[in-house]
Amino acid sequence: AGTEWQTAQGFTDTPDMMYDYLMSFDRDGIMDADLVRTFCDNSAENIQWLVDRGVQMQDVEPIHSSLTSWRVHNVKGGGGQTSGHGGQFTAPLTNLYEGNGGKILYNCTANELLTDESGAVVGVKGTMADGSTVTVNAKGVILATGGASSPATGSTGDGYRMAAQLGHEIVPPHGSLVPLVSEDEACRQMQGLALKNVELTVLNRKGKAIFREFGEMLFTHFGVSGPLVLSASAHLRNWEKETYRLSIDLKPALDEQKLESRILRDLGEAPNRSVERIFSGLVPHSMVRVILNRLGMDPQQQANAVTREQRRALVQLLKRFTMPVTGPRPVAEAIITSGGVKVGQVQPATMASKLVQGLYFAGEILDVDAYTGGFNLQIAWATGHCAGVSAAEEQGANRMDNKRYAVAIDGPSGAGKSTLAKAAAAELGILYVDTGAIYRTIGLYACRREADPHDLAAIIALLPDIQVSMAYGEDGLQRMLLNGEDVTDVIRRPEIS
Repeated sequence: AGTEWQTAQGFTDTPDMMYDYLMSFDRDGIMDADLVRTFCDNSAENIQWLVDRGVQMQDVEPIHSSLTSWRVHNVKGGGGQTSGHGGQFTAPLTNLYEGNGGKILYNCTANELLTDESGAVVGVKGTMADGSTVTVNAKGVILATGGASSPATGSTGDGYRMAAQLGHEIVPPHGSLVPLVSEDEACRQMQGLALKNVELTVLNRKGKAIFREFGEMLFTHFGVSGPLVLSASAHLRNWEKETYRLSIDLKPALDEQKLESRILRDLGEAPNRSVERIFSGLVPHSMVRVILNRLGMDPQQQANAVTREQRRALVQLLKRFTMPVTGPRPVAEAIITSGGVKVGQVQPATMASKLVQGLYFAGEILDVDAYTGGFNLQIAWATGHCAGVSAAEEQGANRMDNKRYAVAIDGPSGAGKSTLAKAAAAELGILYVDTGAIYRTIGLYACRREADPHDLAAIIALLPDIQVSMAYGEDGLQRMLLNGEDVTDVIRRPEIS
């Protein structure tokens, strides 16, 4: 709401309208109102930032036909509420990166982290597609190689090996948000069937519910998948010692009494109809034979011949359709990877390694994972931003390690303190400060106030009135400011010395 591009088309949407619309979905009171407000207030600026950098937008459209006041921006080439083609985003942003001096090595496999004699990371060695070796020297390296899922995208687990070689502990990776395998033949019989508006419960060996959620799931040739199953898989971490089974409530909106009344009504309305046809009104067609097999009923049995025991067994089955699961699908099929670099060995505020200087981590390589719904993307974005900013600041301003140091070089006059300090600062990539200039600046103020430089009390009395600051020009030279006045040259006069 409120972009220049949208306003030019005559729309008057506002961040407040956007906020009200989004908060209307907060029926359970779990949304962070402050976060939503921040998102809405900054959305126009963010979209404009993309547009200014070459991301083309097409006509705005209503979010929904009944909500003509609220509209979405579509990337050119997209439609409806889609985001269009990814290339519409990547190309302008890649151009921006390369235009600012960034370089991308395509078709290059990173093989090894390079370290110096102190153990600090100083670069990466890789192999090009033609077999040639390339070395990239760097003050800081961010490992953002992903997990072990989706190997076609390059997430092959190489980052784990490189981190482990430098001493980092790797929590054994396995798939999370992953389909589950079941030996139950019913899965094959119902392959392709998607269940909507069901409640899935996962039970452990003792029958304790460790997951319960409402939503959608899918039967496949190997077992089960779909949003509910993917979320449930995140809770199943102990396959070696534990057994799990799924319990599906096919009619979560009805308690057992109301469900039995519904079944009685269906049977009573067509007493001469086969139970196979009757049950088709209760469950999807491909599930009918499975239900009948589990109940041990003849598909051609007439409705008026259904016994009370059969009816109650049907109620129980519809409320608790169970099947065992034997394990997850391979990690390569998982949406994300659980496990990775142990987070206790990573600085949470900077994503820097606690073990190795100059090494940072971002994204799925870390032992952090979450539910489906954008949370894992947020983890990637947040850690990526933090690692990038931290690496730039810490390795650009302070090559010594991940802490801030003040190094003092002292000695008699004419010993070469300044020459040594400047050389050391340049080599280490840290800031050079001429502390003598600070004393000279105070001396200048004392001179102007005609204070006796030998009268300690008089000099101390002046200090509250003095604001000394330093600035650095494009030439890297230190400039001294006295209460905002540039006195760099004045403090070098003999009388000030």
